[in-house]
Amino acid sequence: MGGKAFSQTLPPESFPRMSHATYDRLKSLYLHRLRDLYGVVEVPPEDPEKDDHGDLDYLVAFPRDGLTPADVKDALGAVEIIFREGNETSHYAIQADEDGHFVQIDVHACSGSDMLERILFYHSYGGIGMMLGRIAKSISMTLSISTLKISQSDPEECHPVSFKLSDNLDDILTFFGLSLDVWRAGFRTRRALFEWLASSRYFFPARLATGRVVENSSERRRLTRDIYHAFGDFVDEVASLQMPLGTDELIQSRRSSNKQIREEALLYFGKKSEYDDVIHANWVRMRLKTTFTGLKVVEWTNLWGKKVSEVMKETKRRVGGDDAMARLDEEEVRIWVLRVYEDLRLVWDREEAEQSKMTR
Repeated sequence: MGGKAFSQTLPPESFPRMSHATYDRLKSLYLHRLRDLYGVVEVPPEDPEKDDHGDLDYLVAFPRDGLTPADVKDALGAVEIIFREGNETSHYAIQADEDGHFVQIDVHACSGSDMLERILFYHSYGGIGMMLGRIAKSISMTLSISTLKISQSDPEECHPVSFKLSDNLDDILTFFGLSLDVWRAGFRTRRALFEWLASSRYFFPARLATGRVVENSSERRRLTRDIYHAFGDFVDEVASLQMPLGTDELIQSRRSSNKQIREEALLYFGKKSEYDDVIHANWVRMRLKTTFTGLKVVEWTNLWGKKVSEVMKETKRRVGGDDAMARLDEEEVRIWVLRVYEDLRLVWDREEAEQSKMTR
């Protein structure tokens, strides 16, 4: 059944699934109507071996000047609408026949051509983004509609847990060794789609096999999609033809290669310097938390409250900032703090003396 968006107002049985012929006819009809309203209208390619269809999905961008939700509703001939402002999906219920049957049309408004193409890719063929995302996850990255990131659940010391690499679809696919032109040409079978994904230089079947994928709630949701489940079967088939590694050997091999892949990605996307800056900034913070804290200044000076902050601020200024402070060992920091403390104590004593004179 389709029509889930209207489950509160229309019974599920009023949205029967559509045959290929009905789907193709209605898709063409409403595609032409929407193209009178938007500069760009696209339909994500469907799973090539799908048995039938639930809803009609359209991606749109560049609306006609002055276009309103009522205009879209009228153009589609919708009887009900669930409208969402901005770059969101709005739902339209269209009466399909005199027997009380309806079709749900989902129209997702995109901010521009780049966003539209990313969403088109991600949701094409029943969820190609989820399948490529599974490959990305196996090399400690995450792929979403908007971006590719390094994602390290157990990062090395001072390395970030997450780091953005790119939001450019062409660049991302080229990094994976996949051609966007091949995707645009289309796939007639699931096998052709799976083999295209398997042509990625980062397709490692042993990592992607069903038993190796962490089964969290997100993964369980993905497995409800028939094509994603079929992709898992394909991965298992390919993995079964390879020489298996022991668990310890696989973990060590994966960690080593993921470090190498991370370096390749940082160089490819021109992010090496930025990533190193993050590592350095994390090291400085970690170092200062060890050698230069308020508690240590209290211990060394017996001060408390605002004067502790004054000593720390002046010490940091004299030494030359966070970077310079981080390069000192704890004893060097202590010497600097005590030197600053003695200087400031003279200032505080003078201020107190002057204040005392004024109150007499």
